[in-house]
Amino acid sequence: MAGVWQEVMGVAPVGAHDNFFDLGGHSLLAAQVVARLQAVLPVTLTVTDLLAETQTVAGTAATVERRLHEKLAAMSDDDAARLLSE
Repeated sequence: MAGVWQEVMGVAPVGAHDNFFDLGGHSLLAAQVVARLQAVLPVTLTVTDLLAETQTVAGTAATVERRLHEKLAAMSDDDAARLLSE
């Protein structure tokens, strides 16, 4: 996830606890970060998640982990195994 932030925001390095706004983030960059993450993650992530809730790579990772657990818990074992193997 930090790699996506670095690429989109043009800032390196980005640490797990660096704040999105302190790195120069704004709503358009947030949309780009979320779009890139959505392309590779099997969960829904929104700009609101990034701007209001998490604001750090670690916070974003925690949100993704929570949503993945919720998604997997609602799936059959076979569907969960297929999702995780993608």
